[in-house]
Amino acid sequence: MSYADTDAGGVVYHGRYIEQAERSRQQLLLDAELSFSALEREYDCLLVVHAIDASYEHPAFLGQKLHVSCAIRQLREAYSVWETRIEHGQVHLCSVAAKMVCLAAHGKNLRTMPDELFQRLSKHPFLPL
Repeated sequence: MSYADTDAGGVVYHGRYIEQAERSRQQLLLDAELSFSALEREYDCLLVVHAIDASYEHPAFLGQKLHVSCAIRQLREAYSVWETRIEHGQVHLCSVAAKMVCLAAHGKNLRTMPDELFQRLSKHPFLPL
């Protein structure tokens, strides 16, 4: 982690974990050969955070190299839950679970996930409940 991510004592701000989770969700989409802009363009879908839950186990400090991974924990037509795990070495630091819903890109109203998108996401690793 860099200096900008920490307080005066070198402890990483809690909000930075949420930012890292957002980046990890984007990376999972890229790994699925998708992007947020492609979701809007090809599927008329905006994946937005409906709820977020962060569980902090241990702090991260200035200069530490963190491992960030994301997987889908639940995939439903109405919503999905994406879980990000942040670790330093073998130490689990934080988990961030984001409940994502789909909005129609053009009307901004709730909608179910398009079938083709659902199928593409279902091919990626899932975490057990």
